[in-house]
Amino acid sequence: MAKVDDNFIVELQGKQFVTYEGLLDLAHQKGLKGIKTELLQAPSKENNNTCIVKAMAIVENGEFHGIGDANP
Repeated sequence: MAKVDDNFIVELQGKQFVTYEGLLDLAHQKGLKGIKTELLQAPSKENNNTCIVKAMAIVENGEFHGIGDANP
């Protein structure tokens, strides 16, 4: 069974979070075959410099989809 290495866990404001490197390591443990991304919204003044991206991770037994956003 795949497990997140304790080195990839950080504590912020009393809560534990897995780092990006930890998620990538876990994905490789689960047989990561590829990652596809699609830009849904480019940052601009009109949208407060918010970028929105859709991502799909392809692993041995299926796919995982997600949407994320970021801004300054």
